[in-house]
Formats: sequence, structure tokens, C-alpha cells
Amino acid sequence: MLAPRLQSGPRMSERIQRVLVGCALLTLAACGGDSDWGRSGRGLNGDGVCPAVLPDCGPGSRVVDSNGDGCALECEPVICPAVLPNCGVGSRVVDANGDGCALECEAVACPAVLPNCGVGSRVVDADGDGCALECEAVACPAVMPDCGVGSRVVDANGDGCALECEAVACPAVMPDCGVGSRVVDADGDGCALECEAVACPAVLPNCGVGSRAVDSNGDGCALECEAVECPAVLPNCGVGSRAVDSNGDGCALECEAVACPAVLPNCGPGSRVVDSNGDGCALECEAVACAALAPACPPGTSVMDLDADGCALECGAPYREGPGCMCAPPPDCPAGTTLVDTDGSRCAFECRVLTSSP
Repeated sequence: MLAPRLQSGPRMSERIQRVLVGCALLTLAACGGDSDWGRSGRGLNGDGVCPAVLPDCGPGSRVVDSNGDGCALECEPVICPAVLPNCGVGSRVVDANGDGCALECEAVACPAVLPNCGVGSRVVDADGDGCALECEAVACPAVMPDCGVGSRVVDANGDGCALECEAVACPAVMPDCGVGSRVVDADGDGCALECEAVACPAVLPNCGVGSRAVDSNGDGCALECEAVECPAVLPNCGVGSRAVDSNGDGCALECEAVACPAVLPNCGPGSRVVDSNGDGCALECEAVACAALAPACPPGTSVMDLDADGCALECGAPYREGPGCMCAPPPDCPAGTTLVDTDGSRCAFECRVLTSSP
């Protein structure tokens, strides 16, 4: 192979210099010369080696040898695609092949713990370093799903909006909030363990004896009736009191004083005044069975109904006497009648037809 003819003169042309630099990279058999030239990086004109660090041209440019000095140290713009590849978290887009376009994915090492951005934000790779470590605000729907007790609303898909339901383990025993409050999930942890006050109607239902008003639907108001088992024997409260359910347990086992009329009804012989409706006042007449024979009373007494049991079977003085007695003398009863102490006071007497049996 013939060597190129060189132009005489103190300086070779630029074209010849480029040819000779290219030949220096070939084998010595083709171009000849010092074998140390290719390893040292020095050109035929004695220039120094190229810098080990290339310029950072950035995306959209590539490093080229635009001035022909044998060193790629200049930046040249390139046209890159508008859409970059989606490398995903843990990788970043780089210009791996040096063509000036960042179109290749490169794995990066990211921290194991991600930031807690909270609801309304999501974790993103905002700076493009391949690690999702930045928080970005998102617009979420105003209405959240109703997951119900035992579940909570979470951001399960990481889109920044808590719109998914997640089951939670709640304690088996719920708090007793009492009437006027209901159990709710106030802190949104999925467990109804907090008490919330509610406005209930002022008038409760009249469930009657054997039932009590309860909050059976959990709305915080005792407006439903629930049957209860009460003792078969009720307390004997006596006249002037009635058995009531004062503690709200559904059983009328407590005595309550009542105001009764001062004048009792005149039931007549063979009947007695009783409290048949349980209102605490003996205002009703009840028939009684009396003995067939009235007792023989001693002088100065007469057959009377002293115990107000409806039967004239007692012997008594016509009326009370002595200091402090303000009783009027009893009437003289005609034949076929008897003197009756109408209220058991031994003071109020009247004549009634004697009935020995009903």
C-alpha cells in the first residue's frame, strides 16, 4: 500500500491531518510509525491527550467532535421523541447510549421506607430520580364510601384518595353509652367504640307493665318496647299507694303514694270499697259473700260493718264518745235496717238495709 503524497510546506493542511489521525488508529502494518502513538493518544502534530471527563450536555444534546481536533468535547442538539418511556418506580430515564435522548431505563436504589403523604396526596417521583419520595396533592371525591362497622376507609391503591374499604379487627365488647347516646366510629378506625350524644323525643312510649322501653335499633333513643319477665306476686302497697315501675325495669314492684278523694263511694251492704283498677285509691265497689246470721250484740251495741268488708257482722257502739270526738249522734234506724260505719271511723253512720248474704 502506497503512503499518501504529502504537500510540502511548514504546515500540513487540515484535511491531511485528519487522514493521518485516522491512520494512527490502524495497525502499524498499514500506516507505519511509532507503536506508542495509539496508546498515548497524542496526534502527529504533538497535541496532548483528550480529557477523561466529557462535558455534560444534558438531554436533547450529544457530545461530538465538532471542531475536528480528535476529542469529542462539544455539544450538538438532537431531536428526541416527545414521549419518554415509563420506567416505573425504582428506575429512571437516562441516555444510556449517548445519542442525546434519554430513552433508556436505569435501575436505582431507593429507600425502603416511603414518606407518609396522608389522604389527599400521593407519593410520586417528582424529581425524576427514579425514587417516589415526594408528595403530590390530588383531587378526591367529596363523598367517601360507607364501609360500615368493622371496616375503615383507606387508600388501598395509592392514588391519594381514601375510597377503598379495609376490614379491621374490633373488640368484641362495645361501650355502654346509655340512653341519649349512641356508639359510633368517631375516629374512623373502623370500630364503633366512641359515644355520641343524640337528641331523643321528650315523650317515651308507654310499654305497660311487663315491658320496658329500650334502644333496640342502636340509634341512642329508647323508643322500642321489650318484654321482660316479672315476679308473679306484686307488692301490697295498701290504699293510698300503687305499685309502679319506678326504675324502668318493666316490672311494677315499687310503691308510689297517690292522692285519693276524701269521700269514698257508698257501696251498700254486701259490697265493699276496693282498688280494683290498681290506681291506689279504693273507689270501686266489689261484691262480697257475707255470713247468713248476724251476731247477737250486747245491750248498748248494734250490728255494724265496722271493718268495711261489706258485711254487717260486728257489734259496735253507736258512735265514739269522749274528749275530742266531734261525731254527730247516730240515727235511729228503722226495722229492717242496720247502722253502718261507712268509713270505719266509728263516727260516720248511716242506716242500710241489712243483707246477710249476697
